[in-house]
Amino acid sequence: MVTTQDVDEAYETALWRFDLVQALEAELPLHHRCRSTLITHGKSTERAAVYFHGFTSCPAQGAALATRLFDRGYNVYLPRMFGHGGLEPENFSMAELEAQQLVDMANEAVDIAAGLGRRVFVIGLSAGGTVASWVAQNRTDVARVIAVSPFFAPFKLPYQAAEAASRMLLKIPNLVIRWNPLANVASDHVDYPFALPATHALAEIMLLGQNVQSLASHHPPGTRSISVLLNAADRSVSNAVTERVVKLWQMHGATVAVETLPLAHRLPHDLINPFEKGNDFERVYSALTRMLSLSEE
Repeated sequence: MVTTQDVDEAYETALWRFDLVQALEAELPLHHRCRSTLITHGKSTERAAVYFHGFTSCPAQGAALATRLFDRGYNVYLPRMFGHGGLEPENFSMAELEAQQLVDMANEAVDIAAGLGRRVFVIGLSAGGTVASWVAQNRTDVARVIAVSPFFAPFKLPYQAAEAASRMLLKIPNLVIRWNPLANVASDHVDYPFALPATHALAEIMLLGQNVQSLASHHPPGTRSISVLLNAADRSVSNAVTERVVKLWQMHGATVAVETLPLAHRLPHDLINPFEKGNDFERVYSALTRMLSLSEE
């Protein structure tokens, strides 16, 4: 029997673990909006949520979503991926990011959330969706996982070629790509930096996705309630490979709800940042709300 004292102690332990994360990040040159972020009601709640941000972004990407979830009674944790959120991206590289670091972040985030609420819900976009999928496959203590446009492979790359592509990227020199991440964002609304992508980091995220697929081929997911939100207009990730993972989960008897936002809506890859040009956050949030409600009661 779980007592009030047990709940209070678990909540305090979660805060203590988050303090450790903060202490480590305090030593890094991070933008103030890009540090791992915790929003709580000051006590343990019935539901806690984790949001994993996308490749090159940072926890600030999920700020609007976190506010909506908080208003629904959730305690919300937004962890930062390794190599992301640097105050000066050109001097703060994700070049050393490895799949194991994403696994460690995922486990730590779920462990923290487990002390924040009785039931844990996990949401992730793109690379964060890959991390969320890893959680779905490996963690049994999560009420529901929602993977939003998870990155298992680039657009139109078949799953058979994804492993070869990731291995090839790791064999060639690690290139940090100079690009303008704000090209599709209303810049007057964005007050945090985007990381410069590294080719080895991209490959490591793909390797994590391949690990999920390999495990899903032989074992049922640890999380029995999973949702996947796809975007038919997405030109960054392969929906076909994601659908293959869904079928593997379903073969093992998992409940997987899939919703695809229509091509006609022409939504961007980043469905979570409300200020992304062409985005319809209200439509996306409505879809997420439907998915959450499947397991909220």
